[in-house]
Amino acid sequence: SRFTHIFQIKAIDGDAGAPLITITPRAGSPEKMQIIHSSGSGSGGLGTVHQVDLAPFKGQWVEAYMKYKSSEGSGGTFEVILKRLSDGATLLSYSNGSLDMWREGASYNRPKWGVYRGKDDVLRDEQVRFADFCVTENNAGLCPSDIGNTNQPPAVSITSPSDNASFASPANMTFNATPT
Repeated sequence: SRFTHIFQIKAIDGDAGAPLITITPRAGSPEKMQIIHSSGSGSGGLGTVHQVDLAPFKGQWVEAYMKYKSSEGSGGTFEVILKRLSDGATLLSYSNGSLDMWREGASYNRPKWGVYRGKDDVLRDEQVRFADFCVTENNAGLCPSDIGNTNQPPAVSITSPSDNASFASPANMTFNATPT
């Protein structure tokens, strides 16, 4: 009846109240998966910025890609993509390039995956399983995923012989190629 977050970006020190960003499954009809932005005791928290149905997540392994930049005012950014592993379907995608992602007096922000919940007796027990984490500070290409990765696979173009060239058999041919 209060909260259960499976992800949060939490300010450390200073105004370290509510997390800056949470991914929060919610009870209801239908049940939802929400992304919530809070600016703490300051103004500018956006509340629920995105939500999708929770049903496609249940009982599924999901790959998460997340990228954020900590900055105050409108200088912060946040991007998340959640894909179902069984078929590669995107279940949740959200990006905002102009967010307040800093708290007054904070030393740093820390991303945390897990189950973070209120202690209310009315909350039912849930299970979330995590595996195979890859975290990098500056280069998404270091993590083995296609999600969010701007690196493209290598390609090769044959520059000679020209398309539809023909040769009498037997023939010695020279091939030239340009890799990208």
